[in-house]
This record gives sequence, C-alpha cells and structure tokens, in this order.
Amino acid sequence: MSAEAKNVRLDGPVLAALQEAAARRHKTLDEMASEAVMEGLKAERLNRVQALLAKGQRHGAASGIPENRVVDLIHADRKERRRTR
Repeated sequence: MSAEAKNVRLDGPVLAALQEAAARRHKTLDEMASEAVMEGLKAERLNRVQALLAKGQRHGAASGIPENRVVDLIHADRKERRRTR
C-alpha cells in the first residue's frame, strides 16, 4: 500500500494514548494511527449497516407480513417478474 503524507492534529491526551498503544504493540505512530482510523471507519460502517437493518425490521414489522412468509413472497415475486419480461 502506498502512503501519502498528510498531517493530522491530535489533542495532547489523544496523542499520548496513541503513542502508548503504538509502543505496546511495537508499531510506529503512523502505523498505529492508520490502524485506529481504519477501525473507526469500520465501526462507522457497521453502525450504518445495523441502522439500515433495524429500519428494515421496523418496516417489515409494520407491513404485517409474518417473517416466516417473506422468503416465499420474494420467490413468488421474482418468478412473476421473470415471467412478465
């Protein structure tokens, strides 16, 4: 992976915690900062997916269709769509 230089300003306590974590893991500050940012981005993505799933579950519950019927209804809908093409 190529690295592009970009400076980021961190508050003193955040920088100190990052330096301590990097030392414990025998990593450079840059490596540790990159990993921390990637973990934060993964967590944000996971939160968005979980929110979307929760929205889908609320919508599904509001539809009144029992969960055990959903797969059959999807298959029937897809079959009908294939037939009308």
